[in-house]
Amino acid sequence: MKIKTTIATLLLCSIAGSVFAIHHINNAELEKVAYYIESSIENNNPSFINLNFQYEHFCAAFVNTNASHSEFNSSFVTELESYLTPGNLVLDQAGSVYSYQFVSSFSEGDKTSMVFRLQSEGGLDYHEYTLVKEEGNYRIIDLYMFYDGTRLSEQIAELYQVLSETMLPEIYKKKNAKDTKQHLQAEKKMLNNLAGEDFSKATKQWQKLDIKLRNKKSILLYALRAASYTDATLTKQIFDKINVLYPETEGAKLIVLEGLFIQKEYNQTLKYIDQLDEAVHTDPYLNYLRASVYKNMQETERAEWLLNKCIVDLPRSEAGYFSLLELYLESERYTDATSMLTQITENLGFLKDDLNTLVQNYPEFASSQEYTMWITE
Repeated sequence: MKIKTTIATLLLCSIAGSVFAIHHINNAELEKVAYYIESSIENNNPSFINLNFQYEHFCAAFVNTNASHSEFNSSFVTELESYLTPGNLVLDQAGSVYSYQFVSSFSEGDKTSMVFRLQSEGGLDYHEYTLVKEEGNYRIIDLYMFYDGTRLSEQIAELYQVLSETMLPEIYKKKNAKDTKQHLQAEKKMLNNLAGEDFSKATKQWQKLDIKLRNKKSILLYALRAASYTDATLTKQIFDKINVLYPETEGAKLIVLEGLFIQKEYNQTLKYIDQLDEAVHTDPYLNYLRASVYKNMQETERAEWLLNKCIVDLPRSEAGYFSLLELYLESERYTDATSMLTQITENLGFLKDDLNTLVQNYPEFASSQEYTMWITE
């Protein structure tokens, strides 16, 4: 579930064109994988991701290997291959994709993880693909969407559990099935409240649940999302609880950002941006988010420095340019503003006429000597 972003200055989602931003990976094969994953999503053709998803390895993370489950497991994997298409799942979640760009990669044992930044009509998200090398090729065995906060394998594991209890009633106790039903009902109610942006009602609902349900990972993540819009103290309490119970839930650091920003909890927002930056193994785009926070804190010098750094590190990203232009216009630094307009036309490919609508929002600048000289050059 993804709440549509409402603060454009915090989570601006615009990168000019379909420019691939492959960072150096020290591995030609992984660099090729990164390119194909980027282009699959940006070109709305997820076939590479779907064809290179290894279902048996994926299912091995959660299936019950007891002999009593063997027939059920075989049927489950076969059915899963027919309806689970991870690439389509990414596209469905994203909506209109503005950019999908490789950020970082890291290895642990025989597994390699690759992190991508998604910018779409829904806001900012990060996706982490887990890969293994099989018969000379890299195959995807899991996917973690930060804003959802759970791995794809965790979500399918829940489905596996529900189906197991339904299809193998002689093995599972009735109490297990009852617990699962209560969990799903609680999730549904919280999702409905979040979808309706009734965040206070969602947090109150969470607080009324019994301790076992209240501490379920999915329930905690929904409560965290709701609390971030209403109560900074409760947000920290839930975040800390997630860190203790589910320490590898990196997505929690992204989930809280918009709500805390809306609450004007700027120092908290900056703290979680730093933690998110560490979780994705460094993304220069996050300097843009930091700058957005500092602008709202009236620390314009620091915001300006971060935006300039963002432009240097991501020279094809519109976000840094237009945010810095806005800063110059709002502070009536018209010489700097015209210099930024020149950078936008030269580096991003905009024509001067393309920028006219934006400029008219600042009538004093539009009639200034600086702009008149620039537009007539």
